Amino acid sequence: MGFFDDLKKKAQRDPKVVVLPEIDTDSGGVVREAIAKVRADGTAKPIALTKQLVQESGKMEEFAEAYAAQRGKGVNLGRKVMQDIIPFAVMMVKRGYAHGMVAGRYAKSGEVMKFANAIIGEEPGRISSGLFFREPPAGYPVFRLIACADMVVNENPDAEQLCRIIFTSAETFRDLAGIEPKIALISYITGQPDQVQINTPETKKIVDAIEMYKKNGHPWPIFQSQLDAALSPAVAKSKGAPFTDGPAELWIGSNLTVANPVYKLLRDLIPGGQSMFVIQGLNLPVIDLSRSDTAENVANAAAACTVRAQAFEKQGRYKTIDTCFLR
Repeated sequence: MGFFDDLKKKAQRDPKVVVLPEIDTDSGGVVREAIAKVRADGTAKPIALTKQLVQESGKMEEFAEAYAAQRGKGVNLGRKVMQDIIPFAVMMVKRGYAHGMVAGRYAKSGEVMKFANAIIGEEPGRISSGLFFREPPAGYPVFRLIACADMVVNENPDAEQLCRIIFTSAETFRDLAGIEPKIALISYITGQPDQVQINTPETKKIVDAIEMYKKNGHPWPIFQSQLDAALSPAVAKSKGAPFTDGPAELWIGSNLTVANPVYKLLRDLIPGGQSMFVIQGLNLPVIDLSRSDTAENVANAAAACTVRAQAFEKQGRYKTIDTCFLR
């Protein structure tokens, strides 16, 4: 069974309430089609949030006051912010009207992340970042599943932040894929920290991040790697990698300049597969879509949101979910 099929099976066991706030801007019908698919598959309990539903909910003042209190601002600013459907949807998650949110098919990623960080906030010890999953079509000979971390908000993390992105990504990968990942920190050099000649500040940052990661006792094997060693066990073996039984399933870019092109290459150069982009490191689940996502991609994201919410629920992050927005 492939990654996305397995993800849906997990979601179907205990579907969660997921808000999708881009119905009013859904000119191509992608989000509507995705919601219909989610309902048919039973992978989530979707809320198709519209401006009309917002006005009918009677929650505007509650959300405005909550935003003002959280941000230390006046309630008039809260009312103004909550007129935007994206922060309203994020506040639904924060206030317990949904388990998670899926958005970004039309809204900018920066807007989704700005309000997710401001309203939901980061997990203690974690850092908000993105994780892109790519599953090639059946029979593809090079790999079965790769996830690539993207910096999203922090374009150039320092060594300590990069270390947090590494183990946050590994936890997300394990929770969604059910696989203990082998990790490649993508660089122009391949080798373990004690084998690497430090020539640049970026190389030093990578070496320092790996050393911090290992000192913290994280269980997943990692090494600094060029793309050929990350993909080819034979090359990895010749370079002294800590694993040679298959490609690295989790790739980490040390900055946005590295990570963004790598995940777009994975997305666009392998036709016929499936992709998904997940925001991680937040206290509650938010998934940021891409502008090119199909209805199938959006439905997959809703299933992933449910699976993330299932894990968070086990950690006691939710009280009772008020389902008054469900129709």
